[in-house]
Parts: sequence; C-alpha cells; structure tokens
Amino acid sequence: MTEEEQHRLFQPFVQANARITSQYGGTGLGLSISRQLVHLMGGKIEIYSKKGSGTTFHFTVRYEPLTPEEREVINYESSEITPTTPTTNTCIQSRPLFNRILVVDDNEINRKVLTNMLSKKGYHCEIAVDGEKALSLFRDQNFDAVFMDIEMPVMNGYESTKQIRDYEKKMELLQTPILCLSGNVREEHQQKAISVGMNDFIAKPFKVTDVLEKLSRYLTV
Repeated sequence: MTEEEQHRLFQPFVQANARITSQYGGTGLGLSISRQLVHLMGGKIEIYSKKGSGTTFHFTVRYEPLTPEEREVINYESSEITPTTPTTNTCIQSRPLFNRILVVDDNEINRKVLTNMLSKKGYHCEIAVDGEKALSLFRDQNFDAVFMDIEMPVMNGYESTKQIRDYEKKMELLQTPILCLSGNVREEHQQKAISVGMNDFIAKPFKVTDVLEKLSRYLTV
C-alpha cells in the first residue's frame, strides 16, 4: 500500500481503495476496532507495507503474570468446560496492565516526588521535561493518565494538551485523562486548564491524598 492508503487505513468506514470494497465487500471497521481494543489493553498496533510486495500488521500489549489464585480459577473453569488437562496457554495465563502514567514537569523535584508517590501504589511512570517531549511520548506509547505541568520551556502544558486532544481526535482514540499540576490556583487559571482539554486540577505543592483521590476519579485501580 502507499503511505496515503496506510494513513487512512485505521479510520472507521475506510478501506485502502474502492476496488477492495467492490471486490471483497466489508465495512472498513475491522482495523479501527482492532486499534481501539489494542489501545485499551495498553498496547500499540502498527503496519509495515511496501507497494507491490506485501503488508504486515503487528501489535504489542502489556501483561503481568497471574496470581496463584487467578490460575486456580482459570484451571478450574477450563476443567469444567472440557475434562482434559488444564490449559497452559500463556495468553490465557496472564492479565493486562492498566497503570501507565505520564508525568510532565520541568522541575526535577516535582517529578521525583510524584513518580515515587505513584510507583509505591503500583503505577508505572514515564517522565517528560516539557510539553513537546510529552507529546512525542504520547504519540509513541499508550498511557492511562497524564499529569501535566503548565509553565514549561519549549512547549507549555496548555499547548501540549491541545495537541494531544487533536491527535486523539485525528486517530479516533478515546480521551486520556489529563490532570493539571500548577502552583497558580486562581479561578481563571483553572478554567483555562479545563478549556484546553484537561480533566482536573491539582494545586502545588500536592499531597498524596489529593493526587490519589483525583486519579481514582478517572481510573479503576
């Protein structure tokens, strides 16, 4: 496929070209739905294609081992379905992780405090020192929430948030919760954060209880 065809391929109700639709039918929803499902599992789906040679799709998702109790439940249910040796399929013997957090702040102390706080609660954190780096990481990886500072060099939190929301809209993705971090607690400052697409506001210096309470509103922990 051409680069233009590849770019359109994951959009709903779109196929590579009209000839495919007329010859094979279909609605053009399969890859769009697949992308959403992979995204919900914390993964990424990609395409490699060369015109006239062929096309390869692959995806990655994040997993962690099942607990002994979960293994017992799966083995019990498997034995109820078929009276054979319990399955050892590694895909079934695992469960997805939904705990990736992007921390965006140009202050090293703030980053360390927040990432340590979240890591102790079982979250995996990635960090960005400015809005431009945050946007790059967001496009390359999947996150369950973003903590976004406002005043940063290169690109501030407002602009980064607007571009993240534009990217989600363009790629037909569900919106990721973005929580504002700021020492400016004036009402107009908070309203501007919400108006550009942020979901909530946390004042600096932040407390553990404030961060976890706000996060729990948007994530199932």
